Amino acid sequence: MNSAKKLALLIVEDSILVRERLRSMLLNLGCVENIVEAGSVPAALQTLETFRPDAAILDLRLGSNSSGLDVLRVIKRDLPGCTSIILSNLPLAEIQETCFQSGADYCFNKAKEFERVLQVIASIAGRAASPCSR
Repeated sequence: MNSAKKLALLIVEDSILVRERLRSMLLNLGCVENIVEAGSVPAALQTLETFRPDAAILDLRLGSNSSGLDVLRVIKRDLPGCTSIILSNLPLAEIQETCFQSGADYCFNKAKEFERVLQVIASIAGRAASPCSR
């Protein structure tokens, strides 16, 4: 019997290519039931009015003056059980403290650490650090 929880995820990323890559990788885990995507802060905030994800994967920089931290603040206020993962191309040492102080549960390098996102999602589903059963 498969005991892994089926998850609902939110991806907030302005790059369509990155969103598609994340979606594909996450669906291949086998423990993701629903993925909703948003390409901007306003779209993400509108989505969160009705969608209650188990985890949110947030790009730090969304357009010229937008930040995934704006979405993170709403998640932490309204959905305290939602696991938050920040992805960034910026040097992690410089931004991690800000992300964690804002309430992020994880902060990963977008270019190098996609597999860590998968590990976190698998862990949330009950299959720590390994792919979910299909």
